[in-house]
Amino acid sequence: MAELLKSKFFAILKQACARGVVQKYWLTGVLPAFRDGVSHLNTTEIISMLYDFNGLCGLTEDEVRTIAETYLGTSQLDVQLQEIKRWFNGYRFCYLGLKAPTLYNPIQVFTHLAFFHSNGRRC
Repeated sequence: MAELLKSKFFAILKQACARGVVQKYWLTGVLPAFRDGVSHLNTTEIISMLYDFNGLCGLTEDEVRTIAETYLGTSQLDVQLQEIKRWFNGYRFCYLGLKAPTLYNPIQVFTHLAFFHSNGRRC
């Protein structure tokens, strides 16, 4: 897998950086070990464990509640919030220092709410 990422993905990114096509990028979901030996990627700063960036990678429970209430109204709101928590459980992008708020994948939340709204029943 490491060789595939280095030869295909990072090679293309390295060429784009060298040509000036790519000036800034946000790279997630790739282990830091895969950036070794690729010159432009060696200057990256790994921020995935920093508390300040936790909220960038999902919706907090308060945000989910606000979105659900706006979309569904108060009808079945608590039931749907419990369903979202049961199905998707949330995750934390940051684990260091302060306890970061639980996050939810926006696509999963919106899909769940749209399904309930159109069918009037739980998923």
